[in-house]
Amino acid sequence: MSEKNVMLTAIVDREIGRDVIKVARKAGAVGATSLHGRGGLSLVDGNNALHVPIDSQKDIVIMIVPKSQASNISKRIGESLDFEKPGTGIIFASEVNRATGLYNKGISEEIEEF
Repeated sequence: MSEKNVMLTAIVDREIGRDVIKVARKAGAVGATSLHGRGGLSLVDGNNALHVPIDSQKDIVIMIVPKSQASNISKRIGESLDFEKPGTGIIFASEVNRATGLYNKGISEEIEEF
């Protein structure tokens, strides 16, 4: 049976998504998808949700990674981008029940610079 996967999602200020991807690749992630978004509803007050300001443009980085690597990748991203500081970003993991089209075997060690 193949290893289980996890979806890591990082939400950061616009243009920081590239840094998230660079750190994730160095930590073992093979690929990522970056989406651009804008804040919407607030869960805390009018200016922020979960200590992440939502009134500015954001990068949303999504990665499907092996469960065995998820904690290390998430930790490296958080440490490298100082996620302990309020308003810097958030990263969370979601279980992936099924995925089609993930091809990690045979991928070259040299990944094109983002």
